[in-house]
Order: sequence, then structure tokens, then C-alpha cells
Amino acid sequence: MPEDSPPPTLDVCNRCRPPGWEGPLEERPGRKFAQAIDAELAKRGLSDVHRRDIYCQSQCTRACTVAFAGGARRFTFLFGDLDPGKHAGDVIDAFLMYRDREDGFLDRKERPEPLRAGILARIAPPGWKGPLVLDEKPGVQDLL
Repeated sequence: MPEDSPPPTLDVCNRCRPPGWEGPLEERPGRKFAQAIDAELAKRGLSDVHRRDIYCQSQCTRACTVAFAGGARRFTFLFGDLDPGKHAGDVIDAFLMYRDREDGFLDRKERPEPLRAGILARIAPPGWKGPLVLDEKPGVQDLL
């Protein structure tokens, strides 16, 4: 990974809640999920995982959500429909695979089950060549 590239990051939406749920921010399922992930990271001694709390990931109908991101040369993933009481370990297992790969690519069959069914987005990095990019159109700057 280039020195100027940000580290692979695990983002957790803190505002996530199921439809109709009422309560203060600190009790929302998204906040509880962030706490569960932090507890699992501590239990495993993974103090080197770069994790952020995100105010909102705009996936309100698919709570709870997490994202894996890591700079211009890595895939970005967004996952939802996760259970704060069950899936913290699955998120960490998948994130560790993501972190250890140069391009961050995670094939569906190798992700833990909740992160297969709950995928909301898989975004290829700019310039990535592979079977997921069908055709690369030139940008306006390339036409001038």
C-alpha cells in the first residue's frame, strides 16, 4: 500500500435502527453494533484495526450497516441488514480478509453468510481492470 494511502477502514453507522424504533442515539442498534464490534476487536487483541463511527450511512431501510474502504486502489464495500447481537465477529472476519488484500476484493463465497446476503454495494476502484468492469469510457479530459 502506498505511504500516502489511508489505511483500510471499518466504518460503522451509529444512527442505524429498524423502522419504527424510538429511543436516544446512545441506545440505537447502530451504536450498540459499534460497541459490539469494539468489544470483539478488544477481545481478539486487534488494536491495529482502523475503525470509525459514522453519523449516518443513509441506508435506513437496511439497518445495521458497515462499510469497508481503503483508498483509491481498493474496492469499497457496504453491508446492511446486520444484527448487532450476532454479527460483530462476522464483520471483523470479513474486514481482516479485506485489510490483508492489496485490492480489498472479497468474493461472495468467501465472505461470512451475513455479509453475502447483506451486501448493499461493491464499488471497484478507478482504473481497476478485471471482469467486473465491462467497459471503461474515456473521461472528458481524455477527449480534449
